[in-house]
Amino acid sequence: MNKRILIVSLARCGSSAIFELVKKNLSSDCVGFFEPLYDSFLKEVMPCLDKGKQVCVKVLLRPYLDFKTDFEGRFDQVMGLVRDPRDNLISRLLFRMVSPAFVGNGEVYNDMLPLFEEKVENPDSISVCDLFSQMEKTKLMEPMIQNRARENLDLFMDWHSNSPDCIIYKYEEFVRGNYDKIALITQRVNEVDATPVETIYPQIKRSGKTGDWRQWFLQSDVEFFRPRFSKYMKIYGYEDEWDLPEKQRIDRSTSIDYVRKYAKL
Repeated sequence: MNKRILIVSLARCGSSAIFELVKKNLSSDCVGFFEPLYDSFLKEVMPCLDKGKQVCVKVLLRPYLDFKTDFEGRFDQVMGLVRDPRDNLISRLLFRMVSPAFVGNGEVYNDMLPLFEEKVENPDSISVCDLFSQMEKTKLMEPMIQNRARENLDLFMDWHSNSPDCIIYKYEEFVRGNYDKIALITQRVNEVDATPVETIYPQIKRSGKTGDWRQWFLQSDVEFFRPRFSKYMKIYGYEDEWDLPEKQRIDRSTSIDYVRKYAKL
């Protein structure tokens, strides 16, 4: 029987790599759909489902796309991806710095790059909140700190409340090499084939680590984000533990060097 799998995720939760892993462990005739928008879902995905083809679809939940995943009943398995929201925030911070909007307006790096350089050299020099605030002033991104960071989490929790039978898979499980839930949804009898698959956009993969937020957050960030992230963290089993190291060290290769490479600076 052909499997029809839907993967639902917020951005920066490892969804691209997990999508490729799931698709790879299905049959060779599996049709993959990478982040289709609503119209594409109707015109391309639905006909494949109607024809009984093996399908793997990954959709991102984004408030401004107004995409409603109201077709879960057409799939055999639905998987929701979650990630520690603190790590997710740092990933969003750096990925936004290499987004098309920023790369296409290269002069913004004249102001932003020195801030990131200083942050890497002296982690306590500027807060994560202030870094985002400076990025927002460029008018090239939405107000992430005051609105979008928590709005994103609410969006996923709302989707999950309407899809209670989905399988929740943590990014942290994926990083540890725990593929039990991948085997479950693909019905892989033998061991899951986890050999790396080259992604369409190489900049999607940055560090593949967890807990990096501790090197970035200041105490002011902890005080700001803790109440905003608490509900999501409790629901998905992330401990309410916010201790920061006495000496913070930010990896250049996954921060400023990553930005320079993919922004072509």
